[in-house]
Amino acid sequence: MTALLTTSALTVRFGGVIAVNNVSIEIQPKRLYGLIGPNGSGKSTLLGAISRLTKSTEGTMTFRQSDYTALPAFKVAHMGIARTFQTVRLLPSLSVIDNVMLGADFRHFGSSIFAPWLVPGWSTARERAVRNAAENAIVRLGIEEYKEIKPDVLPYGIQRRVEIARALAGGPDLLLLDEPTAGMTKTEREEIGALLRRLCDEGLTQILVDHDVGLVVDVCDEVYVMNSGSILAQGVPADVVQRADVQEAYLGKRHR
Repeated sequence: MTALLTTSALTVRFGGVIAVNNVSIEIQPKRLYGLIGPNGSGKSTLLGAISRLTKSTEGTMTFRQSDYTALPAFKVAHMGIARTFQTVRLLPSLSVIDNVMLGADFRHFGSSIFAPWLVPGWSTARERAVRNAAENAIVRLGIEEYKEIKPDVLPYGIQRRVEIARALAGGPDLLLLDEPTAGMTKTEREEIGALLRRLCDEGLTQILVDHDVGLVVDVCDEVYVMNSGSILAQGVPADVVQRADVQEAYLGKRHR
């Protein structure tokens, strides 16, 4: 099977600090990948490099067999790579549906302000298409009852769902999730895990960064373990987390 995404010898340096070191991964379509490792191991930086919000120093990246290593982030988003962040980044002045519509509008129509004035009927058709995409994403996330509410008054777990819905509204082929269950209760984490598994079963490829190793083992098809910026291990989650070097990276040799 042809890989959806590959990185080859990808490296990210911040001055003298190597945050991502010679990382090569291969992401197959319609699979849910976990990306785990101790704090400071380079997981979020790797997601930043893949989405081109963080500039890589060396190496290459391909998406659908096309090299995009030097593309700006907005073009990468148009290609079909979307992401969420460690902290919720919703616009509190807008309703849930308006926040989600932003994701669909950018992916499908870009940021041009001229098209609505140049093409008769463009503005109406654009709004209809964007709203339909947002409505669909909201239904998939199970948050229909909140769509007219401003997100800052919603529970944290629902805000996370809104953020995922915004990413989904653009119809991505690859979704990068940076700690989507951080700060959630056990029940909320399980619900998000089930949601991500369902999205994968529907055909959405995902890379999940999460500190809840149990969640990653339960929902992911494959896992990469990072330590000190490098890939330490790769494989079936339940097998990988039993490896001595993986446990040592998390807990230290004494507590392995």
